[in-house]
Amino acid sequence: MQTSKDFIREQGWLPRISFKITPRVMVKLISDEKRTITDNTGKEVEGIAIKVEQDGEEKEIFTSSISLISQLADYEPGSVVVIEMKSTKTNQGYRTSFKVLSVKDGEVLEKPEEEMLNF
Repeated sequence: MQTSKDFIREQGWLPRISFKITPRVMVKLISDEKRTITDNTGKEVEGIAIKVEQDGEEKEIFTSSISLISQLADYEPGSVVVIEMKSTKTNQGYRTSFKVLSVKDGEVLEKPEEEMLNF
């Protein structure tokens, strides 16, 4: 819906990447900043807003995941990475984990599964 897209751009908002919808994305990292948002329950959540480029379009990833933040901290702006999220059901509910993979010359450099950090 073009009117909605135009409104979002006019407000200066970036489309967000949701790992619930797409659990594996390839992006180019642009910048990051600390931000506080209000979630759907009205609670304020501190996290990091990461500006990325995906398929030539600027987008944003907002996360409070220590796992994801600590892995992305190792990369410089301009790096191309694949971010992968896994959600596993446990006795306490769901546990979310992230894996960030480097991309070099269009090839994804895989890490062993044990390097995937838990949230």
